[in-house]
Amino acid sequence: MGFVPFKHRSGRWLWGHKQTLWGAYALDVQGGTRLYFGGDTGYDTHFAEVGDLWGPFALALLPIGAYEPRWFMRDVHVNPAESVQAHLDLRSQFSVGMHYGTFQLTYEGVEEPEVELRRQLQRAGVAEQDFVPGEFGVLRSVPLRAAAESLPQLEQMGHDRPELWRASTPMIDADHPQIRRLAQDITTGLTTERARAVAVHNWVRDRIAFGWVPHADQERASDTLQRKMGFGVTKSTLFVALLRSLGLAARSRFVSLDGAIFAQFGWHQALVDHAYTEVFLDGHWVATDSYVLPQHQARVALEKLQTLGLQMGYGVSQGGHWSWEGSHAQFIQWTDSVVRQQEFSFFRDFAEFSHYERPSHMGNWWVWLWQPHAAMRLHEQVVKTLGES
Repeated sequence: MGFVPFKHRSGRWLWGHKQTLWGAYALDVQGGTRLYFGGDTGYDTHFAEVGDLWGPFALALLPIGAYEPRWFMRDVHVNPAESVQAHLDLRSQFSVGMHYGTFQLTYEGVEEPEVELRRQLQRAGVAEQDFVPGEFGVLRSVPLRAAAESLPQLEQMGHDRPELWRASTPMIDADHPQIRRLAQDITTGLTTERARAVAVHNWVRDRIAFGWVPHADQERASDTLQRKMGFGVTKSTLFVALLRSLGLAARSRFVSLDGAIFAQFGWHQALVDHAYTEVFLDGHWVATDSYVLPQHQARVALEKLQTLGLQMGYGVSQGGHWSWEGSHAQFIQWTDSVVRQQEFSFFRDFAEFSHYERPSHMGNWWVWLWQPHAAMRLHEQVVKTLGES
């Protein structure tokens, strides 16, 4: 039995908080069959970490209730969308929802977790029989065979399984009401997944201005939507959230660009974090970052590059495109080996990427204070150089 991480706190009454350890349990029974008891937890990277270390699991008991309002409950209680993602992170063969239904503890209705769980399973492409809500007085028999037997191709398929990339995360809040409503509005009347993906791409490209935002590791998709401004990373987060709210599999791929691509905007660092988006269409992943600059600014930037004979600059790369048809890869920044510096492993969102790849920035008060000023200055240079979007 392993005492494994989860996200909550310990304590009783108004004092003594965090004086004792808290955690979930992973159990190994019958020679390789593993069970997971999730306890009472918020969503974070610990599910994937436990899945990598202990998984796959034959059975996982996961909380699905007591999650509203999100601003208050997010850090300690998962919602059904996050529970479905945890089911996938853990590589669970069969999961049972718990931590709901006894009485109405928080704002959501006492029966809402069951209804929402089914909706999120459908959105993520997970069969309902693979993750069921717990029922009072019901005895359920689960075959205790090694979970690995039920997933023979898991290692070969790895991160390319589309079902891993349909659920919400803390930053990719595809279940946010404004995200869901906007995605439906953008794609009304469109009948194919490719047409819907292209329509969302074009909306993000032209309706979200190009500009840096401070503290991007905390910027949710809904925040970018409210701000109406973003750069490669945050526009990718919004693009992915809108696609996932439509049931499409999509993910951000985090990379580093040569900082010279933004030299004309006053960027003086050697590298810059970026993300392009991959969408699962017609049975394969199709990549793009051609949504980063609105059409008008992209056209102006590419014309300047051609006039000056530069390989990169003004936020674009020579040979880049601002259009995308959803059938093959198209980039405006991540174009070739000149501008491409580093491509990282898979991460669920930019917060997870920052946690593992940029830990020196987390909690650095100087970076935290400097970012708003730098973001404003860079945006002013973009408008001065390329015009309003």
